[in-house]
Amino acid sequence: MTINKYLEHSSNKGLNDSQLKTCIYLINNQNDNVELKIEALHSILLTTLKDQNIPEFIIESLIENINKYSQILAYFVTATLEVISQRQSISNMNQLCLKLLDDCILNEESYISFGRNLLDNSDCPSISSIVAKIFVNSLKNNLKLSEQTLEYLIQALDSNDKQTQILSAKSLYLAREKHDFHNDLLIKLKDYVANEIPDVSVYSTVVYVQNLAKLSSTEEPIKQC
Repeated sequence: MTINKYLEHSSNKGLNDSQLKTCIYLINNQNDNVELKIEALHSILLTTLKDQNIPEFIIESLIENINKYSQILAYFVTATLEVISQRQSISNMNQLCLKLLDDCILNEESYISFGRNLLDNSDCPSISSIVAKIFVNSLKNNLKLSEQTLEYLIQALDSNDKQTQILSAKSLYLAREKHDFHNDLLIKLKDYVANEIPDVSVYSTVVYVQNLAKLSSTEEPIKQC
């Protein structure tokens, strides 16, 4: 798209709200081809990279529809959301938790062709690791997670992607102060206290011990944790 070439080389602001609304319409329109959708998404990414906040309705729409997108489009949506999460709070993050279990990786050529403007385009991370990074970014802004999301973060500690494991463990660590980990969650988390990945082991141990202490100070009976 000509607009993307302009955005790449212009020092001016990115797209306005009306133009961004057109982009999200193209992305969600089932009749448009995937190449056009990716170009529209690229316009949103380029706007974000100009230190410009993306309207909440754009973010919400991307997250709400992510499971309807093709695999390649869903991948690029998560990459775009990660960049957005570096400077903005994402309120409906819990809807992304299922993607913590998606270890899809694109070939390097496809990733770089879209993400050449990303700060770190030398790597081609999995969807799960990108989503885990979004959770890390968002938890630094005091995001409130659902118990289901906490369960998915624990499940992601079994990911085939080492980076996903580490970032998911870090997310649980960041969530420990403002979230209560009940018995069932602690029983599952205990399996990772002695994990062979040092970061996963340390983060899991801190979360496990602190929340076990919380439980012991309440009247709630402690199951075999």
